[in-house]
Amino acid sequence: MSDRVPSSGASWTPGDTVLSLGGTVLFADSFLHWEQICVSVVRVSPICVDFWTAWSGRGAVAGAAMAIACAGLVAWQTALALTATGLAPTWMASAVHGMSEQRRRAISIGFAATIVILGVVKLAFVVADHSTYGSYVAAPLLLLLGAGAAMKGREAKRQRG
Repeated sequence: MSDRVPSSGASWTPGDTVLSLGGTVLFADSFLHWEQICVSVVRVSPICVDFWTAWSGRGAVAGAAMAIACAGLVAWQTALALTATGLAPTWMASAVHGMSEQRRRAISIGFAATIVILGVVKLAFVVADHSTYGSYVAAPLLLLLGAGAAMKGREAKRQRG
């Protein structure tokens, strides 16, 4: 006997795609260098070295929490995708089927909002002083996640009326 449950009929939406891709790329970006350390020697231009990731440096708590929330969002979106395609194991499909579509959407939007807020806090610490390429990549990704959350909200309005 198969331990798979048939698809719930829930479809994979563009908002789901944006949230999944944005969360995955931002999680990977959290391991890149976001800050640099600069040392000034008398009458010589400062020497800077890329050093801190989102998990460390200034605002490390916000950066680490943002990255963990990204992992949670990706895991949640993966569970939704597996359930929508009928590939989810029984325990996962039962848990997802037990929730209303509105609750599933709210969880996705909640993850995205949390990531955006924590990411903006981390960027506020980083951008002011010695930011580097990891933080430059993160800024548009945070905008992308905000857009994905907005898309999920609009999908709810379209289904209602």
